Amino acid sequence: MDPQVIEAATRLFAAMGYDATSLEQVADASGRTAEDLRREFGGKQELYLAVMERGFQAEQAAFAACLEQVSCDTQEGCVRGIHHLIDGYLDFAAEHPEVLALWLHRWLSDATDLTELERRYAEPLYSAALGILGPAQERGFIRADADLEYTWHTLMWMVHGFGQGGVPREHGNRSGFADPRSAQRFRLHLHRTIHRGLGLPGDYP
Repeated sequence: MDPQVIEAATRLFAAMGYDATSLEQVADASGRTAEDLRREFGGKQELYLAVMERGFQAEQAAFAACLEQVSCDTQEGCVRGIHHLIDGYLDFAAEHPEVLALWLHRWLSDATDLTELERRYAEPLYSAALGILGPAQERGFIRADADLEYTWHTLMWMVHGFGQGGVPREHGNRSGFADPRSAQRFRLHLHRTIHRGLGLPGDYP
């Protein structure tokens, strides 16, 4: 697959969403023709899925690297591991704002004719996270009444909201990951929110 086409498609789908982006626009942005893209990808839907697949592969690789450093054999190690996952997801989001933008469009009812996106690209990551949190809860490291699924969704909602919307400032400005001070404040707030939501012992590390 032509990386120049994928990059152009990613920019446009992230900026305008799948529904508002035409194959002709992607062709113009990548210096190709729409017919070129149909021959290579099959159409807009296939090109969009290639973009989503690339984003998923990058996110999955980052998440897998975090999981390699997580162990819930002890309570202390589990607490450190959960916070390591939080940092890993935050770092990925800051480095890949286009992935957040693609999903934000999806959450706002973009590409509704593509019904398999969540199953393909979201559920594997949810399952991996719950594969860590579930056993930790069973061992008593996490509060028994903590809703693990909603805790993980809360983390994602907060990260996507901050990454895409930022925090309103004076004169209509908004600060997000590009503002180091705001990004650090958000990181601390997210750690505290998840730590307390899961009922983890002690202060957040």
